[in-house]
Amino acid sequence: MTIEILAQDLRDAQQDVVDSLAGASDVELHSPPAPGEWTASEVVAHVIEMQPMWMAKIANAGHESDLARSHSEIERRTDSVDTHSGDDIDTIMRRLAESNDETSRILQCMSSSDLDVPVTYGHGSSSGLAREAMRSLVIGHLSEHARQIAETRRDAGGTSASS
Repeated sequence: MTIEILAQDLRDAQQDVVDSLAGASDVELHSPPAPGEWTASEVVAHVIEMQPMWMAKIANAGHESDLARSHSEIERRTDSVDTHSGDDIDTIMRRLAESNDETSRILQCMSSSDLDVPVTYGHGSSSGLAREAMRSLVIGHLSEHARQIAETRRDAGGTSASS
């Protein structure tokens, strides 16, 4: 698997997130689907924060092979979700585009040998190569959250949400 293939898969997953937000109303963005669950805007705030963070950790795996989030990274995720939960759709889309671009730039700076670095990820329960972590922690994670956004919009009363 090459950088080019991963880059295309990343772009596809990023587009899935963008598509999951198409036509989102304020109600769909800011209403939780059930008590205690994240709103669509909170999920997107997490997506915006997580993808460049994971990609940078993977790119740096030759120096630090344990990709687990640090305490400060967990706090940064919580702060990002809290700070941006009320963002309007234009702000969300701008921030998402910036995050997508940053994540893609990090990937493009990687070499094929960076993909073959052994890593531990998934709270230390999984190990494999950086390419597998990228598929799980970034690409798969984006696709999962695109589905979650569409479902959250639908469950919050939306009629046009689809994945």
